[in-house]
Amino acid sequence: MKSGVYKITNIKNGKFYIGSAKDIDRRWWEHKNDLKQNKHINPKLQHAWDFYGESGFEFVILENVNESELFKREQFYLDIFKPYMRDIGYNISPIANGGDNFTYNPNKEKILENMTAANNVGHMHGKKHSDEAKERQRERAVGRYTLEWFVAKYGTDVGTLKYKERQRERAVGRYTLEWFVAKYGTDVGTLKYKERNEKLANRNINYSYDNGLKGKKRGAMSDEMKRKISEQKRNFALRKNEFVDDLKSGNFSNNELSEKYGVSLTTIKLHKRKY
Repeated sequence: MKSGVYKITNIKNGKFYIGSAKDIDRRWWEHKNDLKQNKHINPKLQHAWDFYGESGFEFVILENVNESELFKREQFYLDIFKPYMRDIGYNISPIANGGDNFTYNPNKEKILENMTAANNVGHMHGKKHSDEAKERQRERAVGRYTLEWFVAKYGTDVGTLKYKERQRERAVGRYTLEWFVAKYGTDVGTLKYKERNEKLANRNINYSYDNGLKGKKRGAMSDEMKRKISEQKRNFALRKNEFVDDLKSGNFSNNELSEKYGVSLTTIKLHKRKY
């Protein structure tokens, strides 16, 4: 696969098109395929192709370029040869923009109209599902999002983690008055909600604690603390792969991982959501 800047030249009149691509051979095939089917987004090139035919064009590679430099080198050739000028070439835009033939396209409004029309065909835009369709969807959904479904889709470790994460998300909003009413009805639900709140109120639990910072300003972080945090980050980056393996294995608790790798519990929970 070659990346670089290419040139499509009309050998009959000397006009040309300049472009760039990560895979030049495939890009040339795409150009020819669209032109043969009369659906190329560049009307200038399409009209010329229709008039002169495939034999009237020549494809050459101007320069092989690393992917990171593609737009920069394409812009270099656009600035020099100016193929976007009507009497010189077929480019639509004077800017190397990765094949954006829409912004400066003379048929922009027509293209937008066709795209909008296409998007409104064959989907549910402005429509509603029938009761029968909803019932079919519910039937197809049976068995989805179970532990077995997640394991089959993502594997044992990742699937189990994603299943637990979904269960936690679904738990949000549970045990509210609305939740009890929806589950048991107005009278029984309200009664169970009050009973639960009374039990919680009678528990001898102190939910508040003093961290020693109430009413105080923390102030700027000391240089020593900054150095310590930077060192912890560097050490963690070096052992990241080992950490991920231990995390996926499920053989360590959050506290054990925190102690082993010197990271906070918040960091561990964040990575658990990722993996």
